[in-house]
Amino acid sequence: VNPLIVGRFVGAEGVAFVGLTIRIAEGLGFLRTAASRLAIASLARLRHDSDLLRASLQKALRGQVIILGPLLDAFAIASPFVIHRVLGERWHPVQRIYPLIALAVLVNSIYNLQSAGLFVIGRQWIVLRAFALHVALLVIGALLLVPQFGLIGYGVSDLIACAAYPMLQIGTSRAIGSIS
Repeated sequence: VNPLIVGRFVGAEGVAFVGLTIRIAEGLGFLRTAASRLAIASLARLRHDSDLLRASLQKALRGQVIILGPLLDAFAIASPFVIHRVLGERWHPVQRIYPLIALAVLVNSIYNLQSAGLFVIGRQWIVLRAFALHVALLVIGALLLVPQFGLIGYGVSDLIACAAYPMLQIGTSRAIGSIS
């Protein structure tokens, strides 16, 4: 989506800004990828005990948000210094869109663990539909917002795409019970 839509409306420089911002946020959010992979292995042993599966998933979600949230926030606070000193003033737009993309990464981290739980119990079609809707919302949002708002439009469309994730929450609730 970034090169195709951002590149068309904002140019190659905009693609670089969005790409770097995504790399920073996802780099800081390395825990979500590791947690998702570990969750599949760990939760697989619990798939026949829905109460224990739900409790373990909920505990993992809470821990991930408690660790990942402050990490993403710390960069947001330090970004004026880091971007200015390390990358230079030319990269200042990264600082403007980082909070939006970091928030989308944080929201995604919550639902990645729920996706792992759904994979474990054999409900991968729910995950596929949710992520397909996520991509569709991202594309539509970017097509509508990037031409009018530039890079901020991409950040907002990334957040709008998170509206697909409640499908995972509903699927998880129906399959193993409600998770706060």
